[in-house]
Amino acid sequence: MLQVNTVLDRAEAVRQKTLTILSSLTDRARAFGLPDPATSLAQYRQKLVDNTYQVLVVGEAKRGKSTFVNALIGRDILPTDVDIATSQVFRVGFAEREAYRLRFEDDTQQVIGVGDLARFGSQVVADADGLPRLDQIIRWIEVDVPARFLPANVRILDTPGLGALYASHAPITHGLVPHADAVLFILDSRAPIGEPEIQFVAELLKVTRNILFVQTRIDQVRRDAWQEIQRRNQEILEKRFGESLADKQVWPISSVNLRKAAQTGDEDYLMVSRHRELSLALAAFLFRVSGWSRSADAVEVAGQYQTASRQLLSTRLAALTEESKQKRAEYKQRAAERRQQFESDWGERGKKRHELLRNIQTIAGVGKQAIRSALLSSGEVEEHFRARIHALTGGVQNAELLRSALPESLRGGDVRDAFADCEQAIQSLPHEVEAYVLALWQKVQKTTEAKCADVLAPFLLEMEAVMTTPTTASSSQRNATKPESHDESAEKILKTAAFGALATGAVGGAVQWVAPIFVPIIGLTAAPFLVGTAAILAIGSAKILAEKRAQLKAGKQEYLRALSDQLARLRNDLLFEPDLVAGRFNRLDECFNSLERTLGAKIAELASEKLAEARAEIDRLEEESRLDDQRRQEKAEETRRDLAEWDGLGIQLQEIRNELHALERGQGAAAVGQASSQSSDGRVQHR
Repeated sequence: MLQVNTVLDRAEAVRQKTLTILSSLTDRARAFGLPDPATSLAQYRQKLVDNTYQVLVVGEAKRGKSTFVNALIGRDILPTDVDIATSQVFRVGFAEREAYRLRFEDDTQQVIGVGDLARFGSQVVADADGLPRLDQIIRWIEVDVPARFLPANVRILDTPGLGALYASHAPITHGLVPHADAVLFILDSRAPIGEPEIQFVAELLKVTRNILFVQTRIDQVRRDAWQEIQRRNQEILEKRFGESLADKQVWPISSVNLRKAAQTGDEDYLMVSRHRELSLALAAFLFRVSGWSRSADAVEVAGQYQTASRQLLSTRLAALTEESKQKRAEYKQRAAERRQQFESDWGERGKKRHELLRNIQTIAGVGKQAIRSALLSSGEVEEHFRARIHALTGGVQNAELLRSALPESLRGGDVRDAFADCEQAIQSLPHEVEAYVLALWQKVQKTTEAKCADVLAPFLLEMEAVMTTPTTASSSQRNATKPESHDESAEKILKTAAFGALATGAVGGAVQWVAPIFVPIIGLTAAPFLVGTAAILAIGSAKILAEKRAQLKAGKQEYLRALSDQLARLRNDLLFEPDLVAGRFNRLDECFNSLERTLGAKIAELASEKLAEARAEIDRLEEESRLDDQRRQEKAEETRRDLAEWDGLGIQLQEIRNELHALERGQGAAAVGQASSQSSDGRVQHR
């Protein structure tokens, strides 16, 4: 594990270097009178300062997930008996003093006590009458405790009781994975990963590939037995998912021994629990899948700012060193013309600004219409699940036809299995509907964000251009500070960063403008006509089979009606119930309208700031044009020193960029992978 420690040390060094350079850029920019960096850079810096990771813990029922989480905490503090369909998410983090809060979807909070955990753990909405607001929908319950074995920079997202039905995982997956940096998937040492778990992994992979597998209960079976299960699990993951997973290593843990270590302080219990190996592996994994990109994205955005600001310093230097008064006057004139043009394009009455706002409005309208059309009667959602019901019930009918063609000795089981499968699938349909709509919502969200980022790009570029005039700086000077390659991924980073900064505040200050705004309200239950089917079929009576066929046909129509009724209620809640008293639109309109309002306000704010900065630059040029020769030479020398110092920051950025590339290309990921394989046989050394 020494190699992992080396990688983590290098990762921490890069984080610290990145923080230092970001602080230096901000400090020097103020000292040199440069425009402030973009808001997105401050957001990246804050992420690096916080250095926290959110990890979602998931697993099928009876795999030891709750025991594992409580072992990390060191005591049984989370309720484990809340109903699976309505259980709440707990966000557990290390703190010196205990604290408990409800975190709502508008990012507000409410302090509660430890005795309230069970009550709110079985609620999705807190004290709401009728249609809930975002400040009443619980995102999760925050639990801050002095957990001995939970890393200080890791926050665990835990859903008690998760795992009764495969389909119930999908809402959790789509609702929580966007909040998480990685997923811990809990497996059991008593049996290899099963088909429901494989399906769950496949569902997770639709949202993230950052899954780390943990195998519990190694203390309940022989060493060779759990190692064989571990080997088998890794083979299955490799065969079924291959490169789709970021890591197919399975990490063993004894939650019982870890809990004993917490209770007794005995280091022997801690050693046999194998917690140290898992803790280091998790830290390395989090750096690979999330930490690396935090520094890389920050450096990319900082590089863009450094390059644009360098051009401004070069423009200032060119004006100061120009001998001709006429030429110096031309610099000021061009600066005034650029400001005037920017105001004409992007000011309060600017043509480009109004065109941009219309484009955003159109994009939001398309997003709203996509969701509305899918939810309407006979829309995408209803048609999809009608087809599912027909396919499920048709499968049973086909099984009965198959049975009639089989020899007597082979009849019965295949039909019983078909009815049982149909019953289980029907029971899971409510969760599938919920998951389908959530996935649809988030797909539209991502598409809307990408389109908005594209139409915002010209505005962001022109904001940079208004401050500078191209200079004749040497190619060596320019190349010293620009990124190695400004490829499509870099463009994506910059667009995403810009959109994130502009959209901040769309919903209660949250960066994610489309909160998971609809509560799980689709309460479909299994149709009565399917209950007990497998038991009845065990009799094997032709008469009963005929009766079941008739029941199946009637029941199918009943379930189709129930599906339509429940979708109608969903449409009513999302689409057709504006709160006229409070002056609110329905939830769908309110969500997309908030995006339009926030982007519009931010565009106005940035345009106003940029016009003020351009005015200040014109005043600077005017003031410097009146300097005598000696003072102008002194000012030019001062600006040369500023430019040289600024170029030095550019070189430091490039050095960090190169180190990040080295970590990505092998010295980081490969080392972690090698150390992972070394740890599986227990021969691990600790620093």
